Amino acid sequence: MRHHPIISAVSLVLCLACSNTASTQSAPSAAQKPAPPASTVPVKPVPAVAPTDFRRQFVEVAKTVRPAVVAVMAVSTIKQVQSPFEGSPFEFFFHGNPRPQGQQRRQGIGSGVIVDARGYVLTNNHVVADADELKVVLQDDRELPAEIVGTDPKTDIAVIRIKADGKAKKEVLRTAVLGNSDQLEVGEWVMAVGSPFGLTQTVSAGIVSAVGRGNLRIAEYEDFIQTDAAINPGNSGGPLVNLEGKVVGINTAIASQTGASNGVGFAIPINMARGVMDQLIQHGGVVRGYLGVIIAPLNDELGKSFGYSGQGGILVHDVSSDGPAAKAGLKPGDIIIERDGKPLTDVDAFRNAVAQTPPGTEVNLVIFRGGKKQTVKVKLDRMPQDEATARKPGSKGDGTTTGRGLGLVDLSDDVRQRFEIPASTKGAVVARIDPDSPAVKDLRPGDVITQVEDTTVKNSEEAARAIGKAGANKPVRLRVIRDGRGLFVILGPAKP
Repeated sequence: MRHHPIISAVSLVLCLACSNTASTQSAPSAAQKPAPPASTVPVKPVPAVAPTDFRRQFVEVAKTVRPAVVAVMAVSTIKQVQSPFEGSPFEFFFHGNPRPQGQQRRQGIGSGVIVDARGYVLTNNHVVADADELKVVLQDDRELPAEIVGTDPKTDIAVIRIKADGKAKKEVLRTAVLGNSDQLEVGEWVMAVGSPFGLTQTVSAGIVSAVGRGNLRIAEYEDFIQTDAAINPGNSGGPLVNLEGKVVGINTAIASQTGASNGVGFAIPINMARGVMDQLIQHGGVVRGYLGVIIAPLNDELGKSFGYSGQGGILVHDVSSDGPAAKAGLKPGDIIIERDGKPLTDVDAFRNAVAQTPPGTEVNLVIFRGGKKQTVKVKLDRMPQDEATARKPGSKGDGTTTGRGLGLVDLSDDVRQRFEIPASTKGAVVARIDPDSPAVKDLRPGDVITQVEDTTVKNSEEAARAIGKAGANKPVRLRVIRDGRGLFVILGPAKP
């Protein structure tokens, strides 16, 4: 099982939900009634809803959905690695426990939901990734072979297809009904169905705890439904359904300190999964819309530095030179306020929306630049398949100091080689950051400072002078190149 850290008040671990088998006060009297508060805001009453027999409701939903839920058994071959001391003088000391050689077979188990009578099953990519052999277990305990139709690691979605046997060919496979995850509300009842710990056809219930969860580092494109319905190892790929029996999500991960459910689970919204699924079935892969920008949330400090005081907005840190945004005239420092008439406040939602828009579609963006709003029309392109790999430069050198705990050096051949900086890049390299410097928050060794406020800098001396000119007690906006991409950061005031 893979683990992902979450930074929060409580230290939790994100686990992809698949598994491998192997003071009290008395009330005042009438004479002692407290004075009413100076001002009160009336609380709206909870709207009345039709009474529901929840016991029967859950039973009926389970009866409806379970026949369409399968256990997915993925068998993979693992090559055993020889001891690194084999044939060396240390070999004698490490032969107490002989290591198995050759290859070993490992079986993992997850879940899936049948979405088409032809045998198509929707599940998670991490359930079937690297599988050499796939089997599904139906509700009637039959095991049938399956094959991968297509996978999309960027959303952790996969589609497999059941290879029906003679009996199954004569029968119509039960399929689930897909709902509309955009209509989900926090507090709504949901049920999770799957094979936790290999216990097939298990049902658990809870509520929608939150929607639109991102930055969990589970997948590249995230918009998770959070639920307290029990999700455990083996639930991955199974459906999250509403009380109408419709699939609203695909269970994917849990936040846990133990690897088991702590009441915080995550599911991919079915609207996102459906779009990916359709492309995998039709084309075997996913084509995404591409804008060609590096974007990030707009905080108050950065907004103020650009003279922007509006609500919401997304900051463009960098623009790909040959991408659609560059062709349409977008520039670093632009603040995107609207897309097709809709205000923008969430970076992940905007990024997901662009990716789900077909290439060739023209979108209208309202941007803020130089104190004014303007509309830019951008024709989306197809997402490039190859993406740059992040680099992690080391840190050395002192060079020019800025008075804010930054050590800057010029771009010599040695520095370019050490930090892997292209010859075309001009600026000052961050070689050292003092531990108590305000730069620790947003800068890294290896960042190349190319601009201080609105002043372009070509070397460490120019950068240090421009930073000093801004005044020690004032935040300074910097533009830096990191891993081949540009972004804006705020360098905080010097500490007294």
